[in-house]
Amino acid sequence: MQTAKAGMITECRVEKIIETGYVLRHEGIKILLHTNDAIEPVKKGEDVSVFLYEDKQGNLNATMQIPGVTLDTYDWADVVHVHPRAGVFVDIGITKDILLSKDDLPEMRQQWPRAGDSLFVTLGYDRMERLVAKPVTEEIILQERDIAQDDINGQAISGQIYRILDEGAVFFSEQGIRGFIHESEANGVLRLGEAVSGRVIERKTDGTVNVTLRPIRTERQASDAEKIISYLEGRGGKMPLTDQSPPDLIDRSLGMSKGAFKRAIGKLLKEDKVEQQDGFTFLK
Repeated sequence: MQTAKAGMITECRVEKIIETGYVLRHEGIKILLHTNDAIEPVKKGEDVSVFLYEDKQGNLNATMQIPGVTLDTYDWADVVHVHPRAGVFVDIGITKDILLSKDDLPEMRQQWPRAGDSLFVTLGYDRMERLVAKPVTEEIILQERDIAQDDINGQAISGQIYRILDEGAVFFSEQGIRGFIHESEANGVLRLGEAVSGRVIERKTDGTVNVTLRPIRTERQASDAEKIISYLEGRGGKMPLTDQSPPDLIDRSLGMSKGAFKRAIGKLLKEDKVEQQDGFTFLK
């Protein structure tokens, strides 16, 4: 029989009942089953199926709650805490949260998951043989994914980001489809574990999809136009920007490209909400 170790699912004999729970025995090793980890009362001499984990002191504990995330299976686990030096802790369904090391997280801190994000993980061990969470591999995604339908282009799609790349991010949709978001199609920096919603812009021959998180141009124009109106209102109805202004000045002032600015200004001029004169735009 295999030596008891954190991460194992095994049978243990109830040796005795104590005030805080039960003392189990597995191959001569004593293991604590705390009352909080016992789904139901058990009797002395009974064999119980448990999942083993280590407490903060490194002692081997057991729980009768068998998690969906194990050494052999993957599942989604919610991020419950971010430790800036260690990584993030995820809830796999037992009383102890499990660390996913910073070594398995993106180099940019902005791309780290936040509490409430969800990661597709399995269990493994670090260099010190401690039980840790490990992110899903591309091989597992290829085994688990579904093929996108031929008519999916233009359809809405939602999912969780499971991998960050230099040029964008990859996510697994609610329908089990693998999708790629190029950095130019994102609204800012994307996080590992972030829930995203977008629109399919291309179905690839392998059944995966390319996705944009950016709104349709008409929606973007309306949003950018509202931003310009707010900016004008905050400056007394006047700003030193027109559709002839340099791109860097527009970006510094409004955080949008010159092309987006020109489209939004064009919309506002057409609607007779603004006017331009002598290098300035005025709110009418």
